Amino acid sequence: MATPTGHKGLIDLPVDALVQAAPNLHCLCLGSTEYDASRLSFPTAPLINLRRLFFDVSCNLHSTLLTEIVSNAPKLEFLALHWAGFTRMYEMRFHSGEAVVRCTTGVWDVIQTCRDSLRELRVHISDYIKSKVPEERDSPRDFRRLEVLKLNDHALSALYDAWKKKNRYTGEPDSFLSSILPPMIREVTFWDLKGLAMRAAMQSFARVAAFGPFRYLEKVTVAPSEAKYGPNSPWYNWRTWADVEAELEENFTKAGASFELVKSDQVIIWGWDFRLDPVLYLARSGLSLSGCL
Repeated sequence: MATPTGHKGLIDLPVDALVQAAPNLHCLCLGSTEYDASRLSFPTAPLINLRRLFFDVSCNLHSTLLTEIVSNAPKLEFLALHWAGFTRMYEMRFHSGEAVVRCTTGVWDVIQTCRDSLRELRVHISDYIKSKVPEERDSPRDFRRLEVLKLNDHALSALYDAWKKKNRYTGEPDSFLSSILPPMIREVTFWDLKGLAMRAAMQSFARVAAFGPFRYLEKVTVAPSEAKYGPNSPWYNWRTWADVEAELEENFTKAGASFELVKSDQVIIWGWDFRLDPVLYLARSGLSLSGCL
């Protein structure tokens, strides 16, 4: 549903009023949020029926809204988030007490509030802004129902920093992935990975998986990006992954899973396939409320 002015932003749309009038809300999709954050609030009452929450690739969501929505959705099963950390830096100048939530690593503090219900998580972080990492931060391994995990390099780097802190910097870097993935994991996708550290961690994960601890694992994908529109930008790192592609395929096959290295001329889709879900297709123009009646 677009705004009355046809603009993709939410500046003229009373989102809080709409949601309060939809007690059976099942799916919420937010497009771009070019608005004055002081004019937009969200209900504190639990969104008890909300199952799917999708923030579009252009959604530079105000972190206060992110916190309120996620923490008030006790049955949330699907979360797709695009976080533009760099564009949130200006908030930190005026809200220093909330800076940790607005930084990249702080996004995980918000997400972990739904660790008992989440089944699929997709996170794309545009810029990695480090903040103080608390030792008690959970990892995806603590998400007991998580089956699908899709992260870009910045999101994965935030997890890696938290993992190093939790292990007092003594953990073997190669064991990172096999240490943070939950036993119920079925599908893993990483895109735009930088350097060789994660390649070594993926090799170790494949070797561990070959012995059977991830018995539900079906698919592992490494890709250049997960873009909603048009072709991906060139990803030159895929050639370094091509050197170990055969080894990864062999070990993941032993684990009963497939491995795919997506080349730079291929495109994978961010979020749901809108052609298969007409309600979510409408979300491309702004806001979509599903299951409200």
